[in-house]
Amino acid sequence: MIKRITVMTRKPGTTHQQFADYWTNVHAPLLASHPAVKRLVLNVTEQFVRFSVRNEHKDDPLRDTILTQTPDGFVELWFADTESMEEMYHSEHTKKLVADAENFVGAIATFVVEERVIK
Repeated sequence: MIKRITVMTRKPGTTHQQFADYWTNVHAPLLASHPAVKRLVLNVTEQFVRFSVRNEHKDDPLRDTILTQTPDGFVELWFADTESMEEMYHSEHTKKLVADAENFVGAIATFVVEERVIK
């Protein structure tokens, strides 16, 4: 299985709740309807915790973070293989997804990851 994680912030002028509602009730069903998507998990941010493993720069609220703003959500998508994932992202279906994302997404970053389950 191939896993893809996307981190998103909401569109300017949209509240966190509006983002979460639209994402859950409109966008996610459209995304889930593609046959290549084997599993879909939405993670709506409730709290963003900044943590430092170093003691330097204690007064810097953004120390050791790669994020400059709080993400509103993370989506986890599983595909059978790389070919299935690529086929979906080059499909007409994805053109609809991208157009729909403009209704609620501000910034976005996507990662294809290797999941290593420990427990």
